[in-house]
Amino acid sequence: MSLKQKIAALTTAGETAIALVVIAHFEGVHYESYRDVAGVLTVGYEHIGK
Repeated sequence: MSLKQKIAALTTAGETAIALVVIAHFEGVHYESYRDVAGVLTVGYEHIGK
């Protein structure tokens, strides 16, 4: 793996980590499974609100 590829991989990993923290802050987390509007069994982060 070249230096350029390593830098790109580390940058992407850092951006992903930051995005997960921001999403977790603004979205709610649902630990019990439920069916979403499409009928798909879902669990995890989601918009909870009005």
